[in-house]
Amino acid sequence: MCDGGCMRLMVVVLAMMVAGVAVAEEAATPPKGSAMIPGAKAVVGVQDFSDPAPKPKFGKPKDGMKFVGVQLVFFMGEEGEVQVNPMGVDLQCADFAVRTVAFGASQEPELKSTQLKKPKDAVMGWVGFEIPVELKAEDCKVAYGFLEKSDWIPLSDAKSKQPK
Repeated sequence: MCDGGCMRLMVVVLAMMVAGVAVAEEAATPPKGSAMIPGAKAVVGVQDFSDPAPKPKFGKPKDGMKFVGVQLVFFMGEEGEVQVNPMGVDLQCADFAVRTVAFGASQEPELKSTQLKKPKDAVMGWVGFEIPVELKAEDCKVAYGFLEKSDWIPLSDAKSKQPK
């Protein structure tokens, strides 16, 4: 499901396409807070983040750690296919450690594995990470991909955190 911020992000990409700037071109620059997914004609964007994340239904962070949540939006710009899978999301903070998704630490709705197949297909959801309590989520960044990662996207560029 796409909220207003997701729709604004999709409108920017569609406007770029109408203007003759193909989303899939290497030279195309995705909107702030988003990055091209390597090998796909799709974009991943940071919609929002929470620090700390709301208490999950199950489990708790290890001592000295906290859960943070990141809301991501994925959308297709043109024909093609892209596999969306929360396992492909990594988080890097000021300590330079790269963290993978902490299952069960996510807010609702969770990002689910799915496939985007048609232009304008979109999916949005939350993923959770466990980070040391002294770190701030706003100083972290995410990337998406498996064999090859997208560019790192600073959480501080989240659409919900930008001036309206």
